[in-house]
Amino acid sequence: MAVDITGDVPRLVEPPSRAWTATFPLFAKLGAKSWRDSGSLRIIPEQQPVAQAIECMLSRLSARQERYLTLAKALRTRLELVLFRYADFGEISEARWRVRRGEASLSSGCFRGASAAIARASTGAMKDLAEATAAAVGADAIVDLAMRPCGTLSILEINPDRAALMRGSADALPAPCP
Repeated sequence: MAVDITGDVPRLVEPPSRAWTATFPLFAKLGAKSWRDSGSLRIIPEQQPVAQAIECMLSRLSARQERYLTLAKALRTRLELVLFRYADFGEISEARWRVRRGEASLSSGCFRGASAAIARASTGAMKDLAEATAAAVGADAIVDLAMRPCGTLSILEINPDRAALMRGSADALPAPCP
């Protein structure tokens, strides 16, 4: 959903119907930033009116979201609010990989519950997946991966490597299409 960032408080360009209620819990992100950064997940619970919840959330941005908003305004970039079906990550391990010039290094990890031992034993597979993902994108990247208790490895998110962008590295940008 497109977000109007021209005013003091961001708002949706085309708000959803006031009658829309969540049929399952929803997790929201403003651009690349969620409300989790503020110390609260801010989940839209089942049966909650979605438009009302979004208005409330957009009026209470985290510090990181505020910085992201300021940058979007300065760059005159479009900002999107995205809703995802909420998934409880209590038993899912996460690992963030920084891939530069084709080489992945573990940036951070949170190994949880039943998936923790599997994730720790699978760092080689995670590294390979992070490198293959960045190669497919054709740029340096931050690749977030998840390991489920059943041993399934998933890509959560792919973002540009901001540090490489700031250095002006040619590897930070995707290769041009042929």
